[in-house]
Amino acid sequence: MGILVYDTEADARRFLKRSGISFPTGLDADLKLTTTFGVPGTPMTVLGTKDGWIAERIIGPIREEQLSAKIQTLR
Repeated sequence: MGILVYDTEADARRFLKRSGISFPTGLDADLKLTTTFGVPGTPMTVLGTKDGWIAERIIGPIREEQLSAKIQTLR
C-alpha cells in the first residue's frame, strides 16, 4: 500500500498513472496519517510480517532488487 504526501489529488493521480504504480495508494494531503504514525521522512518503506508486525522501516529510496531481497527474507 502506498501513501502520497505533499500532493494535490490531481498531481497524485498523474504521478500514479505516469509511474505505472498498480498497488493500492491513498493521498495524505493534510498529513494526518504521516503525523499520526510518526513518519520521519519520505520516501519511507515499511515491511510487515504475515502476522502484522513491522519487520523493518527504511527511510529514503530503495532499489527494486534491494526491496525484493528484503521481502524474500520475510517469507
